[in-house]
Amino acid sequence: MGYFIALDAGGTKTETLLLDESGRILLRDISLGCNAMDMGLEEALRRAVATLRRVAQHIPGGKPDYAFCGIASMNYYGEAMRGPLRAAFADWPLYLEDDGWGMISSMLGQAPGCCIVCGTGCSLFARTPDALYHIGGLGYLIDTVGSGFILGRDAILAAIKQVEGRGPKTVLYDLVRAQMGGVSPEGNIPAIYSGGRPYIASFAHCVFEGRRQGDCVSREIFERGSTALSELTWAAERYFPGDFDVVMSGGIFAAFPEYAQSVTAKASPRARMICADVPPVFGCALEAVLRGGAVPAPDFRTRFMAEYAHAAK
Repeated sequence: MGYFIALDAGGTKTETLLLDESGRILLRDISLGCNAMDMGLEEALRRAVATLRRVAQHIPGGKPDYAFCGIASMNYYGEAMRGPLRAAFADWPLYLEDDGWGMISSMLGQAPGCCIVCGTGCSLFARTPDALYHIGGLGYLIDTVGSGFILGRDAILAAIKQVEGRGPKTVLYDLVRAQMGGVSPEGNIPAIYSGGRPYIASFAHCVFEGRRQGDCVSREIFERGSTALSELTWAAERYFPGDFDVVMSGGIFAAFPEYAQSVTAKASPRARMICADVPPVFGCALEAVLRGGAVPAPDFRTRFMAEYAHAAK
């Protein structure tokens, strides 16, 4: 039996699995996110190394047959991130890539194509036979359009604008206040900043709830976000001569399928939009097994998903 590590790290959490080539999950580890654009390179590396070492303790001999790590912001930090990780695990067969790679592989295997990730942050990755390209997702200080962070931020801002007389009345005020435990959002600014990007993103659901209630402000935020995400697919056309697959992955798409439907309706006509029905870490798991030279069992996906559902409980 082989031992394979699959790590998927985003802005909110890092999910790491230890599994074998049959798709059987031996260990599931959830820890803090490793996006260096949030906490800096040094802390991101510390978290990634600690996680991999912790999981490897459950392997006889302490070394996997292969480890595939998809880590957000790897695309920007490059060797500054890859170098220290390779050095920390010099005797491991290890592949390091941005988290978009695993998301594409989760539904397309090792074929070319794209993914739009929409969770705390968002971006589009385009994978060709030659390279992995990144569109959007330049970090929340510059460009994370349509993401959970932006939706949550706009919900909080709309609530405060109502109080200040700068914006129309919106159900978002009551929804945001309820999530804050009854504290008025305009008086809760220190807590908002203390919670940071993941905390702000946790208010994204208020936009969807407000839209369901017929709130015009919520609908405007929703449409603005889905339009911005759809624009990524038009920019991706340059990397493909014809039609191309786009996997839609991430917590926001998974929790709110109406958002994925809106993005699909506005996407490039050449983009075949596919809603992911497996977690991104599945793509990392598949890559680890394939790159490790093992042959995934015929029922690898089925077994993995059954094991994952049990592990997630």
